[in-house]
Amino acid sequence: MNRSSGFTLIELLVVIAVLGVLAAGVLTAINPLERLAQARDAQRKTAEGQLVQAATAYFTLKQTYPISATWIQSLVDDGDLKTIPSAAPSPFCYSGNQSGSLVQQNNYCLDQGNGEVVIFVALESSAEKNKCVSGKNPYWLWNSENNKICTVCNDGTGVWYNRASCS
Repeated sequence: MNRSSGFTLIELLVVIAVLGVLAAGVLTAINPLERLAQARDAQRKTAEGQLVQAATAYFTLKQTYPISATWIQSLVDDGDLKTIPSAAPSPFCYSGNQSGSLVQQNNYCLDQGNGEVVIFVALESSAEKNKCVSGKNPYWLWNSENNKICTVCNDGTGVWYNRASCS
């Protein structure tokens, strides 16, 4: 009797199909796009923390915040910040403050009014969006009045009005 060793084509196809189903299940559970969004949010939060430290150092020396279209570049030029953080993807930078002092660079936003400054950036991950009610977007915001940083939710009417929720 002549027996050949090895697997049949059907057996190989069954194993490949099972591995494909398992791989699809793992990818669904991991959700790599959400993980990438969370990583970008973490990067933005870290960058904003560095911006806050640099802006605070700038204020300590000059008794004013860098209110200009190139406010981050001013922090770099002054030596308070090493590099300009990479651009955040969301262009939305409306604070709602009527002082007219809102400035934006690389979609990191700085606004000033009544001696108070806020620095904020939009967040994108579902984990952050789930902190907000439907129709509102999450922002990572620092408020100079109480030196707090937190997530605020806004529906587009202006982040400035939510600054007090950082407590």
